[in-house]
Formats: sequence, C-alpha cells, structure tokens
Amino acid sequence: MEELNIKAKIEKIVYPGRSLAKYQKKVIFTDEGLPEETVKLAILKDKTNYIQAKTRKVTGPSPHRAIPRCTHYKICSPYQYIEYHYQIIIKKAQIEEMFLRNNKVDPRVIRVVPSPKIWEYRNKAHFHLIRKKNKSFMAYHFPQRHDSFMEIDHCFLLTPQMNMLKNKLSEIINEKHLYSIKEVTFWESALEQKIYIMLYFDCLRNIAETKTNLRPLLEEYNLGGTIAITLGNNTYSKTIFSGKNIFEERIANTLYCLGPLSFFQINISLLEKMIGEIKTTLNLSGKETIADLYSGVGTFGLALSPFVHKVLTVETEQENIQFLEENIKLNTLKNVSIYPEASEEWFSSIGKEKFDILIVDPPRKGIGPLVCKEIIKHKPYQLVYISCNPPTLSRDLKSLETYYTLKKLTIYDFFPHTPHIELCAFLTS
Repeated sequence: MEELNIKAKIEKIVYPGRSLAKYQKKVIFTDEGLPEETVKLAILKDKTNYIQAKTRKVTGPSPHRAIPRCTHYKICSPYQYIEYHYQIIIKKAQIEEMFLRNNKVDPRVIRVVPSPKIWEYRNKAHFHLIRKKNKSFMAYHFPQRHDSFMEIDHCFLLTPQMNMLKNKLSEIINEKHLYSIKEVTFWESALEQKIYIMLYFDCLRNIAETKTNLRPLLEEYNLGGTIAITLGNNTYSKTIFSGKNIFEERIANTLYCLGPLSFFQINISLLEKMIGEIKTTLNLSGKETIADLYSGVGTFGLALSPFVHKVLTVETEQENIQFLEENIKLNTLKNVSIYPEASEEWFSSIGKEKFDILIVDPPRKGIGPLVCKEIIKHKPYQLVYISCNPPTLSRDLKSLETYYTLKKLTIYDFFPHTPHIELCAFLTS
C-alpha cells in the first residue's frame, strides 16, 4: 500500500510532546517538528477530528534544532533533537496553556527550575534482554509498548560507569550463555559512589550457575551489591550474589535506605533543590504538624521533620513502610509517625489529630475527588501537591480551588530531553 504523504507547518508542541500542525482544517499530531518548521508527514491514521502522522522530512530547520546524541533517542528521550533551553520554553508554554485554559491560572505564578545536569543525570536504568542471531542484547521497550524493543548501545542519559558496566555484563551473558537472565536494572548511589545490579529471572533455574559465571565482573568492579530477583505471581524473591541488597542515598542532611524495587527520584541533584525550595516556601516556624500522604520511603516528610513539631506519614505499600521505618531510625527522628493505610482511608481514622500542612505526592492518577473533599474538610492552611501528571493535577485543582488559592506552580525538569513534566503546586487557604 502506497504511503500517503503531505506537507504542513508545525505550529507548536503540545503535551505530552506531540508536534501540532493543520491540514485542510484538520489538526495533525506528529512525532517530531519544531514551531515554524515545514515538515513532510506520513499519515498513519485519519480520524474524524484529527490526523495521526509521522515526520519523514524537515525543510527549513529551526535554529533551535540539535543533533541527538543517542541513536535510540526516540525511545528514551525524544526531545534530544531540541536545544535544552528551548525544551524549557516548550514545557513552560504547555503548562501555561493547560492551566490557563482549565484553571484560569495566571501565567506569572508558573516558573521552571532546569536540571543542574542535562546529560548523565539518571541514577537508574532498566533493560530487557532480547535475543537476536543467537545472542542477547540489552534493550529498552518502545513507549506504551511492552512487547517491542530496541537494542541499546550507549545511553547518554546514564553515567559512563553504568554504560561501561552494561556493556561488560552483556559480554559475560553471551560468553557464558546466561540466557535465563530476562531483565537487568542498574542503580547508582551518589552517596556510596557504587552501582547495584538487579538481575531478573523468571524461575530459580541457573541462578547458582549465573553467580559463578559473574565472578569476574564482581571482582573487577567495585559494586555495592548484585541481587538476583525471581519474579512470581505478584511476588518476588531475592538472592544476594555479592555485597548487600539495601543501599543508601543522601538528600541534604537526610539519609535514605532503599531497596531494589523502591521508588525514588532518578535525578538526585534536582530532588535536593526541590526539597530545599519546598522548605523555604512553607516558611516553617518549628511548631507545625505536617501530614505526608503517599509518603513512600519518606522522601519529603523525613527531610522536613527536623524543622517542624510533628510529621504524620501515610503509606500503604508494605516494602515502602519497612524502609520508612528504617529511615526514621537511621536519621534518629523522634517526631515521625507512620499510618500504614491508603491515603483515601486515612482521613476517617485520624480522629482528632490535627495537621497544619499537607504534602501529597500521588501516582499518575492523582488524588481524586474523595481525597480533595477530605482535604477541604480538614482545612490544613498550606498544601503542597507534587505531580508527575499535569492533567490530573489540573483536574484536582478544580476541586481544591473552592477553598485554596494557588500561589505558585513550579516545573521541575527532572527528565531533560524527554516530554515528562514534574510539577509542584503550592496552595494556601
């Protein structure tokens, strides 16, 4: 079937990273193209209200175009073709448009904090092992597809140490035929300056043999730990090959114990800046009680606990709770309580417990109408809402703004060269 090609001029890049043009009064969304560029497009789907396309050629390139460093950039970081300062302009424009349209937010309250590092900023990477021509290769999966993969040579978002270790591990896997390894995660601790490797198996078979064959790697590299993880039905088991299976990270003066499956920000230098700015914005006196919902391992609540009277952490995942308990002990904190329950249920169980400040850092689905209703009912005078999904934050703000005023909306660019946007909204009653 002959491919249908058209020409169009890109008007803007809309969230989450699609280039927008128009053709015969129809909106076109394509995968690449900067404002004012004329592009040749291949039509993939012609819908009633829009056209989905793929950019084949660019004529008259924008002065803001850059040469991508990763050969696989469309998978890991599709904004690599855009100069970094212009990525920031694009992301700010997207948020201004979304929140002005949906929430009538004054663009003057929106600001951007760029990443201190724009390359080699990721401290964690996950790879799938794919088979090609009787060899295994490290690969990323395509966006929104977990059944299609691309081999990765060198990823410039990762540190040189991680790239070197990835290549060495690939060599050993193929030399020793360690094909029972299905996935690999590398996690680098900035505090310890060591890398941890998590090897994922779908069964216990060949784990002992794998440990023996990996000995040269373990002796050559100063690894923090090498852990075999066997996946089961919603469970997993761990076998330590070397070192330990728990590592530490430090943000400002707070230490965090983390495990192989813990959630923690992958851009440590910007996380430290974010926590510092939250502390300054809250203008703490030392008398406040903070409630920290969706607290995870205690990222925000523990960092702020030395500056307030009390912190109430709310978390439902058992492994997170275990690390949260360990992190409280590690930092010798006496003013932190743990509520092991879902945030949606916590409000009805706290009785007369009062809190002045609420911090929420929910998953992509946001906090939803039930939690919004409970927040307004309990009326903390300051609210910090951290979001990895701008549309659900925009939705929740519509409910919260019946009682709260948005004072500041900050874009923290945790993921340079990607369309991802992390937001921190500061609201007061």
